[in-house]
Amino acid sequence: MAVDVEPRPRDGTPLAWEWIVNVGPPFLVLVDLQVGYMLVSRNCLENEPLSNHLIHAFFLAGTLVLLSRSVGLWRAAGSAWPGREADLRTRSRFMSALGILIAGLSALVIAAQWIPLFFLHPCQ
Repeated sequence: MAVDVEPRPRDGTPLAWEWIVNVGPPFLVLVDLQVGYMLVSRNCLENEPLSNHLIHAFFLAGTLVLLSRSVGLWRAAGSAWPGREADLRTRSRFMSALGILIAGLSALVIAAQWIPLFFLHPCQ
């Protein structure tokens, strides 16, 4: 019985990056939410919300970096919406298009979590 030492054919697409742009943005949303809540009591005591603004800006920037990376992967895979073909290029297009949608939604969620800091005091 022969064993296939390379189970998937190489198409030149970095498969690790395709997974990172799909899993990374929701992870950044969750970490942003957690760190933001952890800083509320400190910001209330010190009456200084700047650190919370910096945290939200940092995680939003990270999500936008992953969004631009997924756009780059999508352009490298052909810049077309994935079809019904069962080939490696379609897989890459699907993963990168999904990464664009997930990163865009994650950026909107982080921005929505950031908006109340402009109107409410941390103690409210």
